[in-house]
Amino acid sequence: MYFANNTTYRFKDISKALNDSELKEDSTIKIGTIKGTEEKAFSGLKENSTIEDIRKELPKLNITVVDSEGNELAASKPVGTGCKIQVIKDGKVVDTATVVVKGDTDGSGTIDVLDMEAVQKSILGIGEGLAGAYNEAAKLTENDTVSVLDMEAIQKNILGLEKIN
Repeated sequence: MYFANNTTYRFKDISKALNDSELKEDSTIKIGTIKGTEEKAFSGLKENSTIEDIRKELPKLNITVVDSEGNELAASKPVGTGCKIQVIKDGKVVDTATVVVKGDTDGSGTIDVLDMEAVQKSILGIGEGLAGAYNEAAKLTENDTVSVLDMEAIQKNILGLEKIN
């Protein structure tokens, strides 16, 4: 609150709760933005991560995780690309970040042949292509665009030759 000329002014806290300072000290998670948007991204999770894994990364925050449709994610389901982490304060959502699991281009929380197929279709221009968090999840090499090298990285992960995360 601020008082001036016998008037009280109340400032709204516009600081966002979900940032790197809220992560545990040795975290491999990064909180940034999805390229080309202002959407906050939560990246660095391994495939098959759970809500409990996220809570361990953000020990000071009260969070919920919803799927890409906005439904609360069951504790037994893996957290996948496109899920949203919501920071709850006083019963209200005060900040949100979209999960990006590198290699998980279909939002299942796992890396499998369907992810490789999604990358292949995106490269060939078949269907809608990958956008937003799903496109970020597909970028596994140093390129700004998704390429055959990204598809190869997913294939190596599936075959157990080289892990992505």
